[in-house]
Amino acid sequence: MKYYSILIVAILAGCTTPDQSQESLTTKKPPHYGNRAIHPFIQKSIQAHYPNGIEQRGISFQFRDRFYSCYYDRGTYCFTRSYMSEEVSIQDTLSNGGFFRFLDGELIKLSQEDSLKFMEGLNGVIYFGFLPDRLTDPAVVADSLEPQILNGKKYHLLRVRFTEEEGGEDFDDEFMYWFEWDSYLLDFFSYRYNRDGGGVRFREAINRREIGGLIIQDYLNYKHEKLTIPLDSLSLIYRNSALELLSKIEFTSVKIK
Repeated sequence: MKYYSILIVAILAGCTTPDQSQESLTTKKPPHYGNRAIHPFIQKSIQAHYPNGIEQRGISFQFRDRFYSCYYDRGTYCFTRSYMSEEVSIQDTLSNGGFFRFLDGELIKLSQEDSLKFMEGLNGVIYFGFLPDRLTDPAVVADSLEPQILNGKKYHLLRVRFTEEEGGEDFDDEFMYWFEWDSYLLDFFSYRYNRDGGGVRFREAINRREIGGLIIQDYLNYKHEKLTIPLDSLSLIYRNSALELLSKIEFTSVKIK
């Protein structure tokens, strides 16, 4: 409990909204737990990955050369990212109060373009790192498709799109999720994005492990060149080893309290 308290205090301290005047940007609304109808596949998958719940949990981890933390509590959220660049300490903070960047502890003023870019980078890592939990976002529109067999296993298939009203700049992105038939664990997902020329990705969960009562997993990140390809067909292309492996996405030094 002592370590838990220290971790939470550290996270929340980094999320205090500065007194200085600065135009801040907020991301899509934080997850709404229990306030809306959530697709049964998502509910069951969240229970499988986070049987003890993820709210009021302090989570910290390293992704590549950057350190992240996040905290949720009944609609309040706080994400931070810290790293060094050319001997300058950088901390980004995203919470209900907006997005802020600090250089060596000093708040700096950002253009709207830079604020949006940095904010989306931070939010994206948290979003992908803690699927399926983030599928409770109020912007999510989920539809179940016909089950698929992949690598000899049966999967529930779920297509996710977003409302224009709450989906942010990338509301027209599309996702596909493969939940294992019996366990509802998320084994694969794919997505199509349209920004910066667009792209199609397919991710395979690896290195699944339990930490602090939560399931954490890394991913192999593949790409497909054809932007118009149906996302549900990527499983067959993956099975035929016809996807290009781009990167390995690993979350290290994970601490959950």
